[in-house]
Amino acid sequence: MNRRRSSEPRSHTAAFVALILMVVVGTVGGALHAIYRNGQIKTEREIAKTRERIEEHRLDIQMIEIGKERALDLY
Repeated sequence: MNRRRSSEPRSHTAAFVALILMVVVGTVGGALHAIYRNGQIKTEREIAKTRERIEEHRLDIQMIEIGKERALDLY
């Protein structure tokens, strides 16, 4: 004959603890990913600004050299 089922609940505490742990790990991982990505975006923006400044300085140098050559009548 079939044995009677025990009166213990079928859900185990370890399963709930594992589920809660997975949720915490997923949440923390998502938050850290967002923080890391925001840092990357800020760095990319700073690099773009620096490149623009470098290009502006190159143009300024060219204009100064042109002015110098005109002042010295060198063509």
